[in-house]
Parts: sequence; C-alpha cells; structure tokens
Amino acid sequence: MWEIHPVLCRNVIVSEVKISSHGPNNDGCDPESCTDVLIKNCTFDTGDDCIAIKSGRNADGRRLNVPAENIIIQGCEMKDGHGGVTIGSEITGGVRNVFAENCRMDSPNLDRALRIKNNAMRGGWSKTFTCAT
Repeated sequence: MWEIHPVLCRNVIVSEVKISSHGPNNDGCDPESCTDVLIKNCTFDTGDDCIAIKSGRNADGRRLNVPAENIIIQGCEMKDGHGGVTIGSEITGGVRNVFAENCRMDSPNLDRALRIKNNAMRGGWSKTFTCAT
C-alpha cells in the first residue's frame, strides 16, 4: 500500500527519501488533507503513483471536508509508476495550490508525468496547479 501517508497534518516535510516499492497500489507519498507540505529531493520507484495528493473519499471526505493545500514538490525523481505527480483519486475534500518544480519525470517506465483522476460520484474540486522545469 502507500508508503508515506500523512493525514490531516500541517507543516509536513518529506526530504531525501528513496522509495522503491513495486506492487499493486504501491504509492510513494500520499499527503491527504494536509496543509503546507514540502516534498523535496526524493526518489520514487513505485508500482503505482509516485506522489498522490488526496483529501478524503466519499462520505468520509464530505464529512471532514478538509482540502489538501499548499503543496510544493521540488527536485524529485520519478523513475517508475503510473503518475509522477497525481491529484486524486480520493479527492472529495478538494485540492488547491500545488506547485512542482525541477523534478525529473522522463523515465520510459513512468506512464504519465502529471495525472489528475477523480470519480464524479466522489465530488471534489481543484485550484492552481503549477509545474515548472
């Protein structure tokens, strides 16, 4: 399952970790309903999404209604996986202010650099996603 999964946290720093996890649903780092997150200088080699930003699923997400926000991803390398930086699919509480810069996502084993996924029945919203080289 998900390797690093902070939930409802503030001021999260994930720095210089190397994750190698190949299997079904093996995300690298999934900040869920967190505020002020820095993911920096990490290497992700995963069987699913490298970084998946989440904010609750279905009834739990609607009950808590806490977005994931102010997330900065810097200098990370995504070697393998379905998505380098993914928003969703558990995104009922919404997401805003995601910024990724200077990340290496050019591996032939990485399906997509940026991935946004959602289920219309879950709801959710997003604002301000920026990616810079």
